[in-house]
Amino acid sequence: MRKLSNFEKLMVLLTASQKKEGYWVDIDLVAELVAYGDEWALSWKYQWFDEEDHPKDPIVSETVKIFEMMRHAKNSAEELGKPELFNDLYFDGFDGNNDEHHGIAQVLVNKLDRFTDIPNAASNSHSAGSLPRYRAMLKRYAPIKEELLAGAQYKLMSEEQLKILAGE
Repeated sequence: MRKLSNFEKLMVLLTASQKKEGYWVDIDLVAELVAYGDEWALSWKYQWFDEEDHPKDPIVSETVKIFEMMRHAKNSAEELGKPELFNDLYFDGFDGNNDEHHGIAQVLVNKLDRFTDIPNAASNSHSAGSLPRYRAMLKRYAPIKEELLAGAQYKLMSEEQLKILAGE
């Protein structure tokens, strides 16, 4: 027997789930994700779902990188006992009107329960300037991340590194 495609797996499991609601898949979630073009999230939700290329993959990837950077910064600031260092990054979500990252963040946080520890992760910043600011932070973060995460051990950022990330 050949391997089933994601679509075929989904059809089989949706049909099976109709008899025993919620047993295999969350029918409402699947319907919402497919209806809004967020099929990329199905492989995040269901481990049996194979990853396939999706037009939103670059936006998903960048959103996740921003969230991972913010999580690293938040954990570092908390461990240093200086939460104000995280607050200085001014992470206030993505622009809900002009930025596709906002929709991706909504799915990751509100539908998949990912990155829920990051304040304002699913918020609407109402500012087109948010994404350029985060992209500039990602550029400053790259050498910090390379230095701290080079080995097998996860290291926290120093106060100085958090200030560099904030652009100070």
